[in-house]
Amino acid sequence: MDNQTTPPAAPTPEVQNEAKPKKKAGFFRKVFYVFLVVMIIIVLGLGYLGFMPGVSKIFGSDKPRNLGVVASAEDEQAVMDKLAVQYLGLTGSTSFSISGQKSVDTAFTDKELTALMASHEKMWKHYPVSNAQVRFNADGTAEVSGILRTDRIFEYAAATGIDTSDVKKWMDKVKIAVNNPPFYVKGRAEVNSGVLSGALMKVEVGRLPIPLSLIAPDESDVNSFAQNRLSKAGVRVEEGSFGEGKVNFKGTIPAQVGFSK
Repeated sequence: MDNQTTPPAAPTPEVQNEAKPKKKAGFFRKVFYVFLVVMIIIVLGLGYLGFMPGVSKIFGSDKPRNLGVVASAEDEQAVMDKLAVQYLGLTGSTSFSISGQKSVDTAFTDKELTALMASHEKMWKHYPVSNAQVRFNADGTAEVSGILRTDRIFEYAAATGIDTSDVKKWMDKVKIAVNNPPFYVKGRAEVNSGVLSGALMKVEVGRLPIPLSLIAPDESDVNSFAQNRLSKAGVRVEEGSFGEGKVNFKGTIPAQVGFSK
């Protein structure tokens, strides 16, 4: 028999990509780690989207995961009352703005934040997520699912200070086959005395699991990036943590937010 050993397998695309620099993206939200979770999926989605567009519909992978969180009009009113942010309708070339600041010290339910994301989608034509659900678990983790709106991503990036050339490089590189793919992210986070610590646990685009090493090889880099994006959005978190069905938040947020329809 031939005793020759089998040569080692060639490095997979995931391994080859681990050394590539992460591309920046971001996501504006009012309440703490929801920002980080959704921002990271945008980063990932731009680099790893859309294979087999016809097959995805057959298997239902063109739909976001159902986290079982159903928001009502009462939830939307409750979160608006807690935030008490003044929303402005913008016209002209400016599509997003923030101004002023105000203190907030309260808890938000996952239903309230799910309702808030749906409300912001209605307010802003460049909002980058649709059909989103947020769920907070008793073990201190959070989950987010929805549709990543690749048809809005360039306008969103330009409006929120992200380099659109970085976005275009990813889009061109992978030749995305599916517009507006579903996503799912699970992670944990906590803020103590203004310092954010957290970790991603699972990321999916469609039903495709994404290697976490492609997103967050160094947790400190991710946390620093999240802090920077929160600052750009006018949000400062002093204390924050997840509990069953809620997120506890103490910090400051913008007093006014402007969106263009």
